[in-house]
Amino acid sequence: MIEKELPLVNVIVPSYNHEKYIEETIESIVNQTYKNIELIVIDDGSKDNSPKILAELSNKYNFTLIVRDNKGLPVTLNEGIKLSKGKYISVCASDDKFALNKIDEQVNFMENNPAYGISYTNVIKFYENGMERHIINKKYQSGYIFNDLLCQYFSIPAGSVLYQKKVFEEVDLFDTSLAIEDFDMFLKISKKFEIGYLNKYLFYYRSHGNNTSNNIEKMEKNVDIILEKWKNDQQYANAIMRKNLFYFRNFASTNKKEALKRLPRNVKILNDKIFFEGLLRLLIPKFIYKKVLRR
Repeated sequence: MIEKELPLVNVIVPSYNHEKYIEETIESIVNQTYKNIELIVIDDGSKDNSPKILAELSNKYNFTLIVRDNKGLPVTLNEGIKLSKGKYISVCASDDKFALNKIDEQVNFMENNPAYGISYTNVIKFYENGMERHIINKKYQSGYIFNDLLCQYFSIPAGSVLYQKKVFEEVDLFDTSLAIEDFDMFLKISKKFEIGYLNKYLFYYRSHGNNTSNNIEKMEKNVDIILEKWKNDQQYANAIMRKNLFYFRNFASTNKKEALKRLPRNVKILNDKIFFEGLLRLLIPKFIYKKVLRR
């Protein structure tokens, strides 16, 4: 395809208090090998120097910049979607970044698989010290994957996703009451559309102390709210069991009292890897169980 025939892609960057990272994020988008991108950056009431940095970058790269008071991530995402005019939409948090060929690879993949409502990719996790780790998840798959997502056999890396904009006409926008709005959205989309998995490392997720996913109790409360929406689904009971198993493991290291409340009592899952890991975390010191799991 020549450049003028390339489908337009909107990349939305919700920015909040990431002055240390925002320039690297923007550079990873404006330097994409794909050449029909419109960038929309919405600063959601940052208290640091992010708005000033973004204003300078906007003057340099000529992208849409909105700076306003804090309204929360789901509202910000919905605002960006409404402003988007492209066939496809991608979202990049202001502390993450894209591989430079991400949009190119995913648009080509989606154009060749138009039934997919969204596509997602593998992730490279990177740290403050510069270390990188390729995340390997053998459970990733394409197709109708609603049941696997509902039961959390795996999760879709939100920043790796490329959406067909039309899916939002079918499933509506993000639920603004939720802190993990992406899980809710992927369930809604996967209930109606096939999902595409592109087995390439195209998204970089930055790990630091302020990641939302570090707040285990808040995450669990939101998962409970989301699962309740599907209480009439035949997989609901299994989803609740899996959720309890997952959070038993998560709490086992940090809050043993809470972990014990979630201790699975269903003997059918006592040989589950997640249960085994949780039990190790609960009973023995962290440095020991890590050695055990590496064997």
